[in-house]
Amino acid sequence: RARDWMLAHQDQEEGFWVAELQADTTLTSDYVMLRAFLGSLDERIKRKAVRHLEMEQLPDGGWNTYAGGPSEINATVKAYFALKLAGLKEDAPMLLRALEAVHRLGGLERANLFTKIYLALHGQVDWEHIPSMPVELIFAPNWLYINIYEFSYWTRTIIVPLFIIAALKPKKQVLPPNALKELYLKGPSKADWFQNGDRTFLRTLFMIGDSVLKFLEKKQISEIRARAVQKAEKWILERHFKTDGLGAIYPAMANAIIAMKALGYDEKENPTLAKALRDFEDLVIEEPDHLRVQPCVSPVWDTALACYALREAGVSGEHPALVKAANWLLDKQTTTKGDWQVKGNGMQAGGWYFQFQNEYYPDNDDTSAVLMGLQKIDVRDEKRKAEA
Repeated sequence: RARDWMLAHQDQEEGFWVAELQADTTLTSDYVMLRAFLGSLDERIKRKAVRHLEMEQLPDGGWNTYAGGPSEINATVKAYFALKLAGLKEDAPMLLRALEAVHRLGGLERANLFTKIYLALHGQVDWEHIPSMPVELIFAPNWLYINIYEFSYWTRTIIVPLFIIAALKPKKQVLPPNALKELYLKGPSKADWFQNGDRTFLRTLFMIGDSVLKFLEKKQISEIRARAVQKAEKWILERHFKTDGLGAIYPAMANAIIAMKALGYDEKENPTLAKALRDFEDLVIEEPDHLRVQPCVSPVWDTALACYALREAGVSGEHPALVKAANWLLDKQTTTKGDWQVKGNGMQAGGWYFQFQNEYYPDNDDTSAVLMGLQKIDVRDEKRKAEA
């Protein structure tokens, strides 16, 4: 029965398998915040997002970040703000329970940097209370201890557009500036960056460094900063080629859209932004009464494992469904020179990525899974056999 179910759920036209990649409610909350920032938060999205958050709210009033987990401060703060953006008033039962949960979890002070950046975009947190993220880091050479290629791919694709956002500090004031004041226990402070409150040398050094950076920003070293923003912008645009959005993963895609809007892009005139918005909307799963959001899609991974599982379960390597799937996987092998080649010593490209299109970022996990899936399938096409 399992084999029959798998074969029945294959994409009949192209031959791949893909299932929903489930995530927590932070993505739905982020979606509401992004739509509000873009000025496109309509009543349908508000209604369906509120319903999803209502379905997922825990008995103690918070929201978690994994199934069965406890309430988590960032998920709860984001849900609270999303519900307010959707029109709920402070005396709404959902918000009253959520407010208690936020206070119990330490208040808005305990939220992380990414949450506070998204709130700063909406004028709810002062940019002065966000640690400086100098866009000039884009100039750091690869041999320097700190440079963008020391980060993982998904972190890199998240922070490069964040550099632009932090430099330009865009803001969309949908709600009054103090719409979240009730979430604080004490109030915003730079001390919030160090949750344990200790006074270590590194903390002192970081605080001094941030003060220096903020001073320099106020002095507006315009030429250097402008060149750094331009380089970060070019970096982002180049990596929209042959991808389903920047990095083909939700946070990077959202940040890239915000960065492009901050740079003055208009989706009606700029095809890159228009495509980025379409790719982002493809992650939204809309049901009749609610909506939720995937972090990305996983067809290469799902197809590779499906092929391997079906062969292990006794399906012939000559079965038409497996042959079609194998050919689809072979078409997804990337020969694009991606970021990995910065440290790849000029090695030839030839791996696989996770999504439908993410040419710059193949990885070892997917490449290994694809090779496992292909090894016992009889690829009928002679040219394909030679390539395999």
